[in-house]
Amino acid sequence: MLATRTTRLIAVGEQVKLDLLRVGIGRPEQFEVIPPGLQLGPIPSKEHARTALGLRLDQLVICFIGRLTPIKRIDRLIDVIRLTYQAVPDVKFVVAGEGTELEQFQDTRNRGLPILTLGWRSDVERILAASDIMVLTSDNERTPVSLIQAGLAGIPVVSTDVGSVSDVVRDGQSGILTSSDPMQITRALVDLITAPHIRQRIGAFAQTECAGRYGSQQLLDKHLAIYRSLFESSRKVSR
Repeated sequence: MLATRTTRLIAVGEQVKLDLLRVGIGRPEQFEVIPPGLQLGPIPSKEHARTALGLRLDQLVICFIGRLTPIKRIDRLIDVIRLTYQAVPDVKFVVAGEGTELEQFQDTRNRGLPILTLGWRSDVERILAASDIMVLTSDNERTPVSLIQAGLAGIPVVSTDVGSVSDVVRDGQSGILTSSDPMQITRALVDLITAPHIRQRIGAFAQTECAGRYGSQQLLDKHLAIYRSLFESSRKVSR
């Protein structure tokens, strides 16, 4: 109902726009796609971050940051952790978030896996600073904020290629996109774990890419451009 009376509709990603159009919300010419605009706080040194979180400096750390809900497929994440641990024993997975799936990490069957669960945290910069790679195993995503945050921090990501993830992550350049198969996700992680020079290259590309596409200034500039355009159009009509 609101869409029929609205001059412009803003979607946070191309896939979100297509999903809305598919269910009959709005018309193509009404939409503008404006990605989220984010700004990280100061990022501490890796040494400081790992000390604060109780992590070793000489260990490979992979993080997951997000809601622990069914669509995030925490069961798949645990499968990936188990497979990665078998391939690379000296690895640690840091999980930051809360939700209905938290109990899966506390299941006795998963004891002994290299998992540090932090619950909900506001110090995302510290978690990113402590991490070498970010992983996402979701069945669907709109515009995944955690992957943007990882990019801004220069952290390479491995993610299932779902929803609008490919809007954020350029496969092979700013991260690695995979199918939902835990084995494929694990292979991508192991490839990055064993190739620090590739992690560095992908992280640097991701940082530059995300700063340009998802910085807070681009969000302000694009919104301002829409308002200016609408204002100019209304002036012409009033004349």
